Amino acid sequence: IASTALITGGLHEEGLANTMDGLFTGTRPDNRLHVIREAQLGTFGMLALMFVVGLKVAALETIEPGSAAASLIAAEVAGRSALPAMLFTIPPARSDGVSFQAGKPQRDQVGLAILLGSALVLLMLGIGSAIIAILVAAAVGMLIARTAKARGGGHTGDMLGAMEEIVSTAVLLVAAAMA
Repeated sequence: IASTALITGGLHEEGLANTMDGLFTGTRPDNRLHVIREAQLGTFGMLALMFVVGLKVAALETIEPGSAAASLIAAEVAGRSALPAMLFTIPPARSDGVSFQAGKPQRDQVGLAILLGSALVLLMLGIGSAIIAILVAAAVGMLIARTAKARGGGHTGDMLGAMEEIVSTAVLLVAAAMA
């Protein structure tokens, strides 16, 4: 878990914290977006980080050591595979920033990302666990995208980081439950 944060420089974790601080404080989307853009850690962000890291650690503790690495790979792949779908389905919240600059992927690119991600999850978890993990990842991803649009007016780079962290946590929890 630490190695995934170190490899990315904590980018997704920071996005999770900033998103939770912004979406669950403030009363208007523009206020929320301002809080998200700030890099200061607030209560909701700290709690989100504690819960996500704690859930990942707890999940990995229940998975037999030989399967833990495969489960973590499946979770990280699923989390990253969800990002093109969010970029495709909801608009950017502002006309500057990372997610706006990333642009909107084409439908076939989104399909390919989901297909390749699903194939890797299948390879890492096996058919039964993979099917449930993919369904849970899709449901969680849709919920996050809808929340981002409703409370933030669209997606931001930080919201993409939150998507990756929450979807990967959900998949790791499924892997643990099915172990």
